[in-house]
Amino acid sequence: MAIQKQLLRVFVPLMVLAMAPWCAAQDPSPVAAPATTSPIPGTYIGSLSVGPTSLTIVYHITLAEDSTPGTLSASMDSPDQGAYGIPFDSVEFNAADRSLTLPCKLVNGEFHGLLSEDNNQLSGTWTQMGNTLPLTLTRGELEKPKRPQMPTVPYPYTEREVTIERTPAQGGTQAAFTLAGTLTLPTGASATAAPQAPATSAAPQALPTAPFPAIIFITGSGPQDRDESLMGHKPFLVIADALIRAGFATLRLDDRGVGSSTGSMATATSHDLVYDTAAALEWLKAQPEIDPTRIGLLGHSEGGMIAPMLAAQFAQATRSGQRDDIAFMVLLAGPGTPCDQLLVEQTKLIGLAAGATDADLAPHLDLLTQSVAWAKDPAISDADLIGRMRAAVIASGQPIPPEAEPALEQQFKSMSSPWMRAFLAYDPAPALLAVTCPTLALFGERDLQVPAASNAPAMRAALAHNPHAIIETVPGANHLFQPCETGGIDEYAKIELTIDPVVLDRIVRFLRECAPQS
Repeated sequence: MAIQKQLLRVFVPLMVLAMAPWCAAQDPSPVAAPATTSPIPGTYIGSLSVGPTSLTIVYHITLAEDSTPGTLSASMDSPDQGAYGIPFDSVEFNAADRSLTLPCKLVNGEFHGLLSEDNNQLSGTWTQMGNTLPLTLTRGELEKPKRPQMPTVPYPYTEREVTIERTPAQGGTQAAFTLAGTLTLPTGASATAAPQAPATSAAPQALPTAPFPAIIFITGSGPQDRDESLMGHKPFLVIADALIRAGFATLRLDDRGVGSSTGSMATATSHDLVYDTAAALEWLKAQPEIDPTRIGLLGHSEGGMIAPMLAAQFAQATRSGQRDDIAFMVLLAGPGTPCDQLLVEQTKLIGLAAGATDADLAPHLDLLTQSVAWAKDPAISDADLIGRMRAAVIASGQPIPPEAEPALEQQFKSMSSPWMRAFLAYDPAPALLAVTCPTLALFGERDLQVPAASNAPAMRAALAHNPHAIIETVPGANHLFQPCETGGIDEYAKIELTIDPVVLDRIVRFLRECAPQS
């Protein structure tokens, strides 16, 4: 989500587990235990301290079904990071001395500890990338996080599953695929207050009638579902619920290869994803319940970059005699600075928030800055880029534990991915110059991923030509626009609110001003 999953996967300190490439649906491999009956199966919960950051860790140890009696399997969750079902490679439990070893090649880590005499506690250490940290876990069940803004059925509006066919002729893909999503339409009840609807200071409106104004939602970076689900939150579902109740239709789509959408994000760049939004816009215009002259875009993070990119594409089409309209835009933490600068800045801020000092980060930022410069250069091949980065790390003299080498290679591959290389070469300013429609650009004061201090002024300068542009910073908000204390990524799951009600109210008021009800 923030330039989010793609960037965090690469640059968050290695001890943070969140964005390793596991799959929650992957089953841990069962391994035989010494005893046919074992005191150890169960769920264990603990807290791992990484600098000032505290991560909730959950181990699930079970008797494997349809296997040899006594066979155990195990997996790990890091709910604060939205990571579930990380499989351990084996369960090595010695009943004689009550010792337990759980290796996990997927994140290059291992737990080693002892089961207490009452069978209720695992006390030991977690080792990853050459670092060893104490970890104690207690048997129990993790309380489901409270999400008071999550809409609940029955919804007082119409919800429809839809599909949009994408073809090479539409651009941005070499193979046909299908985008799947949810179209929601207001009903007479949608303007009526409901318990989970956000409080709003906007004046009461007449009941909406078709054809409705509509908003297309554009997700942040990395594979995202239609709700932009992250760490127990569903930000797009919560925002859409508020907008539908205010009388606006909404269209939310699973990204390529996510949820019910087909295709793949593996080689897609931001430039390719623009065509997905363009196809969604054309599809939505053809729906009889929608007013084709009042369709706008709402993008978060990378989505807040893609929306202006589409506006620039349409501006060029208009000059060539074609005509496409975007009636309005809401940009939530959309980048305003060149993306190579953004990556270095967010890496530094996230590192500082994780407890590193400027001195700790200096050599890493120097390496990153050099790697970014190489990645931006289209004359440098992917293989050459990886070779240069590997040589630079060796030349820096920084010790690399053998167990850290696979993760380092993964970072090299991520930096050389089509998405990353296109992202790092991108400057949002030229596309923003093409935006002439009413635009609301919001930034979180404590956002570490798209920092307001640099991006809000850059956005303001780029949109200075547009008298209908509003750029505001939300006090105390993070990258997800939650009210927060530090803006740290580890806070996201711990904060009960999904979106600050102030933000929901501001978006609704803006839309009612630029797309009033018919």
